[in-house]
Amino acid sequence: MRGIIGIREFREGDVIVEQIGASLSPASLSQFGSGTRTIFRRTSIPPESAGDSWERTYSRPIAFPKLRDMHLLPVPDTRQTTDYTCGPSALQAVLMYWGKEHLEPDLAEMLHTDPLQGTNPKDMVRVSRELGFEADLKENLTIEDLEASIAQGVPVIVAAQAWREGADLDKPWLEVWDSGHYMVVIGTDAKNVYFEDPSIFGSRGYLSREEFLERWHDQDDRKYYHSGIFVRGAAPAPPPSFIYIE
Repeated sequence: MRGIIGIREFREGDVIVEQIGASLSPASLSQFGSGTRTIFRRTSIPPESAGDSWERTYSRPIAFPKLRDMHLLPVPDTRQTTDYTCGPSALQAVLMYWGKEHLEPDLAEMLHTDPLQGTNPKDMVRVSRELGFEADLKENLTIEDLEASIAQGVPVIVAAQAWREGADLDKPWLEVWDSGHYMVVIGTDAKNVYFEDPSIFGSRGYLSREEFLERWHDQDDRKYYHSGIFVRGAAPAPPPSFIYIE
């Protein structure tokens, strides 16, 4: 499983448009009224889709989440350093949540992460156990199962489809299998599921509950439907303390 999912950075009340990959024309924001709370989701843009067509193909307005309505686990924000190490980076975030620091390159080596295939979910479980954590891979989960885990203070690593391109552009998400990406579920509310996403830094990602269910599948040695990796430590790391610098 490998890949990157990009969810635009946003600020309440405005729209931030960044250009990634090919040379792109600016997004036309005139269709949105003043004060519109909108973000754009986009992934890497192939050259043939550069220009105005990216707005039609890759962008879609999404309602801004009301922060007061959600409870998010304080999973640290990590950033994958390659386009295939989302697995090690997601695991790094979870281990840091439990108070243990392991660098992404070290985890990638332990996980046998491959530039073409990414990281096998079974290796995520194996390495977590080798490092002293309880870990399980479960399948055919529901969002309610994720919510039960979050309520117990346990974030869940999931793999979902991250982008559609080429022959997959017009396919529904349920038929897309080649763009798997690891993220960490850190919370939910009535409309959305919220993630620590290794492909973005300084922001949290989210998807609507309905869209997440459609994208929540992947394949490695076989196909995995609605799978989750549960890694449990003794207790979450406490908030940072203040230490005098001598």
